[in-house]
Amino acid sequence: MNIVLEPGAAALLDELHRAGFGAYAVGGCVRDSLLGLAPHDWDLCTAARPGQVMELFGEDRCIPTGLQHGTVTVKRDGKLYAVSYTHLTLPTKRIV
Repeated sequence: MNIVLEPGAAALLDELHRAGFGAYAVGGCVRDSLLGLAPHDWDLCTAARPGQVMELFGEDRCIPTGLQHGTVTVKRDGKLYAVSYTHLTLPTKRIV
């Protein structure tokens, strides 16, 4: 089964990958997609640390919602995306 990425989430993943960071959709959006439901929000994980996420997307597009937990909310096209740091080594190219 393939998960169809929401365009904004796909664009953020592409930007992270182009910058050399592994990144994936995670959490409820994956669960909902697997159940055949439309996800209400998209959470992403990345090898980029919060400061790197803020530098990549610009402070005007970022909300430091959970820096102590490694999470930055990124605004794109009127939507909000939680982007969280993971210490895991992630491939840097998109597989979906």
